[in-house]
Amino acid sequence: MISVSQHTTTIPDHSARLSMQITALVDSYMIWVGSADATTEDSNPEENGRLCRDWAYAMPQPNKQPIGTTLFRTSASDAASSIAQRIARKMDRAIFLSADVPPQHALVAEKWVVDTLRAL
Repeated sequence: MISVSQHTTTIPDHSARLSMQITALVDSYMIWVGSADATTEDSNPEENGRLCRDWAYAMPQPNKQPIGTTLFRTSASDAASSIAQRIARKMDRAIFLSADVPPQHALVAEKWVVDTLRAL
C-alpha cells in the first residue's frame, strides 16, 4: 500500500524550520526534506521546495554497505547520496531522497528523517 505523510519541525537552538514529505511505497520510501521558511507559515513548504536540488537513490545490500547513485544535484550540494545510503542501511529499504537543506542542517535533517520513519 502507498501512503503519504507530511511533517514539519523546528531545529532546536536554531531559527530554521524543516519540512518533510514521505511517500511510503511497497519496499521503499520516497522522501523530500527541505527548509520551511518561517515567514511563510500559511504556505505549503512542499510546494515551494526544490525537488531536484540534491536527489539520490540508495539500496541496502545484505552484510554490505548500501549502494547509491546521484539522480540529480547542483554544484553547491552533494549530501543526498551519502545520507540516502545511511538511511537505507538503517531502515533496510530502498530510499529515494531529495534534500533541499543547508549543509549546516543536513545531519539534523537526517536524524529527523530516521526518527520519523521508525515511528511510522
